[in-house]
Amino acid sequence: MPKYKPLEQFRAPYNYELAGKSFHLVMDDGSELSLVFLDGENFQWAERGKPYVWDTYECLKADDTTYFVHTMPAKDGGKVNYCLILDLGQNLVTQVKSVQEDVPEYPRLIKVFPLFGAIKLPGRPLPEKRHFFTDAMAGRRITWHYN
Repeated sequence: MPKYKPLEQFRAPYNYELAGKSFHLVMDDGSELSLVFLDGENFQWAERGKPYVWDTYECLKADDTTYFVHTMPAKDGGKVNYCLILDLGQNLVTQVKSVQEDVPEYPRLIKVFPLFGAIKLPGRPLPEKRHFFTDAMAGRRITWHYN
């Protein structure tokens, strides 16, 4: 009988380059976040004026300066996921919050809330350019190349 191999066999290994780094994120809705990556699996995060929360994360590297950081905060019981796309080349960030709704008819219904922002660097102004939605991909063909 063949052994089941999960989809993880098709993705790149986790990346640990963010360990020891910290970021000050200024989001377009006016909120500010502080992220401190303690090691390759644990980080602390806090909204401005609130205490730090310790959680675990997973990180994939998209290219030389772009990281996908995923976390499921323990306080939310697995019903909320955050994916942060950290673009260190342009000092931009995109946060995608996914919330599993408590709707009895649709127990797996997920709502997605994207939020754009920038990474604040000491002594430098925030980048005016931001990530944004676009329909530039409409009508185009995409080819995926796996490892």
